[in-house]
Amino acid sequence: MIGQKGVDTIFYLKNIIFEDMKKFILILLFLNLTGLCSAITLGAGPSSLEFLNVNKGGYAEQNLVVYTDSEENLTIRIEATGPISEWLTFNETTFILPAGGRVEIHTKVEPPVVTPNGLYNGRIHFQAALQKEAENSTTFPTKAGTSILATIGVTGEKRYNYKINSILVKDIEVEYPVKINISVTNTGNIDVVPQLFLTIRDDNKKIILQENYSDSEITPTTTREIQIELENISMNPGLYWIEITWDLGGKQEISLEVLEKGALAIYGKLTSITIDKHIVQEDDVVRIDGTLVNAGEEFIDTAVFKVEVYSTSEKSSKNKLEELVESEPYSIPVGSERQITSYFTPEKAGKYLLRGYVVYSGKKTRVKDVELEVLEKAKNYLLHYILLGIVFIIISYYLFRKKPKEFVDPRTKTFQDRWGGYLGG
Repeated sequence: MIGQKGVDTIFYLKNIIFEDMKKFILILLFLNLTGLCSAITLGAGPSSLEFLNVNKGGYAEQNLVVYTDSEENLTIRIEATGPISEWLTFNETTFILPAGGRVEIHTKVEPPVVTPNGLYNGRIHFQAALQKEAENSTTFPTKAGTSILATIGVTGEKRYNYKINSILVKDIEVEYPVKINISVTNTGNIDVVPQLFLTIRDDNKKIILQENYSDSEITPTTTREIQIELENISMNPGLYWIEITWDLGGKQEISLEVLEKGALAIYGKLTSITIDKHIVQEDDVVRIDGTLVNAGEEFIDTAVFKVEVYSTSEKSSKNKLEELVESEPYSIPVGSERQITSYFTPEKAGKYLLRGYVVYSGKKTRVKDVELEVLEKAKNYLLHYILLGIVFIIISYYLFRKKPKEFVDPRTKTFQDRWGGYLGG
């Protein structure tokens, strides 16, 4: 039997335990709320990663982005799961994600040669921890996480294909090498070696150079910049054309301007000329825009866009200069381009040829042409209609007005006087 003293003791201990439990629960709630208030958002994109038509034993690659709105630096871990986990590799599996920043991760897949055809799914998981905690912990103190679906389609069918994204050629001075930059993407599932054929012609279509070019292999899904440098070509100052064809049947032609020695120090190039309307009426305002690129090494202070307006005729091979219009002066920094504008108001109908060029620093760009058709302005016939209406009303009034009963037309009266007796009038 427990005495009263023992009962009091038990009651006292129960109260102490109960109070301690309440404090413990409050502490847990506080810690939990604190964790919620400082929650970390971690994201990754795209929402799913797809590698379709990958050849057995082949290669494919893509980039994904990891981002956060955390106010502190994070340590990120990446792991792939599922049947594709051994095929996927990343350029980094553990890295620092700056506060509020984003990091691009390069992902590549290489399915084994013995892989059966089919679609394979897995997931790419991202775990985030505060950098300062991860550095001082033997385990990874995860604070946030996310994952994306990864799908790999494996095929045994080999596809040889690529596309030319762009071809760029910079103008040069005489005796300088011709440099051609070509961007190529392998859109197939096996390595490709583009076969290129180059032809350079002068402005009179005379062939200056013909040459075959083969670059090194480009792996599937990757993009490479092919750089071709042609030296020791005898080219006088003038305009040339470079035609590039490739083994998949494509072709592109681009211009190259060869300049005098020292001309590239101050060098502006008119790349285009456009008009806002190609068919207008008399007295309509035509806006003419030219794009000037400062491809030189010095600032262009004053550039004026001039447009010579010629009337053309099918009966005559000669064009007649009708007008010269000019823009306001423009300045263009090195390496930038500027749209410069002139205006023309045609006064008579006909077909016109607009020849635009830019004058700058005592130099003149090459001329670019654009055609314009001007229609006769529609005439306003309202006044004519009003006058005709007035005349019609006057005539109608005299024709249809009421005449007095006693009124007899003089000719009728004469008729009655002569023949009335015979007619019994």
